[in-house]
Amino acid sequence: MEAKLEARVRREKNKGYIRQLKAKGLIPGVLYGKNLNSIPVSLSAGKLHKILVQEGSNALINLKIKNNNTSKTYKVMVKAVQYDPLRRTPVHIDFYRYALKEKIRAEVAVSFSGSAPGVAAGGILNPVMRRVEVECLPREIPESITVDISNLDLGESITVSELVPPPGVTVIDDPDAPVVAVTGREAAEAETGAPAGEEEVEKVEETEEAETEEREIT
Repeated sequence: MEAKLEARVRREKNKGYIRQLKAKGLIPGVLYGKNLNSIPVSLSAGKLHKILVQEGSNALINLKIKNNNTSKTYKVMVKAVQYDPLRRTPVHIDFYRYALKEKIRAEVAVSFSGSAPGVAAGGILNPVMRRVEVECLPREIPESITVDISNLDLGESITVSELVPPPGVTVIDDPDAPVVAVTGREAAEAETGAPAGEEEVEKVEETEEAETEEREIT
């Protein structure tokens, strides 16, 4: 499902005008893309934040830009977000208009399913990569790529080459890079300097949710 968002052409760029936007619950932004002159805009900070939380940083957005009595809608994605360091709310947004028939690169989260036998044998689940870079059409970007760890024994790992992305999606990270491994408890404690917990998958999922909301998109 594609998100909808409205914005207005922004004609001022000085700090006083930006403060006025902030007082109205708005933030500045810019839209650019191939064969498109950059368009400075202003939009609702709250509505943007809601889309980022609910749809994720790779959401395809129908951005309606109003200019006086006219308007035009662009299909865009978020290119970069600047956040307030204390409130963790967006303060500036860059949108990019992609060609829907042109493949792009994006980062997607890695999630885990199943129970690793190696953990039951006393090992520790060690997620090495929490996000991977993929290449696909804008409409085919997955929310996440699931890794089945139900056959992962102690001392074993799953690499990028073993991931199973959806049709049309290619993972472009190093094929030999480990995504997740089950290590011995002593090895895990040596890396962190503290006793390792037993609920690693739950911790990873909680961390991913926080990162999805707070990360700056590149």
